[in-house]
Amino acid sequence: MKKYDYTFLSTIKISHPDQHSLNKPVKQVFIELEENELKTSLPNSFKQFLMQYNGAKLYNNYQIFGVYNPKDPKKSWDSILRQNKQEVKCLGLRSSLIIFCKDDYGNAICFDTEDVSIEGEYGVVFVDHESGIETKVADSFYDWVIGLEEER
Repeated sequence: MKKYDYTFLSTIKISHPDQHSLNKPVKQVFIELEENELKTSLPNSFKQFLMQYNGAKLYNNYQIFGVYNPKDPKKSWDSILRQNKQEVKCLGLRSSLIIFCKDDYGNAICFDTEDVSIEGEYGVVFVDHESGIETKVADSFYDWVIGLEEER
């Protein structure tokens, strides 16, 4: 299994604490519980992120959802599961999309479970909340996070 390094997020949080917040890690058992409820696996790069930071706010714009953690309910109540039970229908998304993030404008950033790489990573799709237009923005969650940093 490929190892993904997200330690650079701690560095950017230190240099810009007003723009970033990183949640506490979560145990794999809580990730598996949400996967069971979602009836799908989350990509490895995202699971590793959750085990380092169970959700985050990046660049004052992107809210990455974690999984529900009963040890940290205040930070984890707005979980991936909650988002996907409520928002997928509201936004009229394809059933193959899993919302893992929203920007401050209400647009969804999703995993596309129909776009799977050899490593088992899902493509990342931006969905405009007004038009519903989908745009592929990365080949994996890790590539998407790296892309956010490179945009700066």
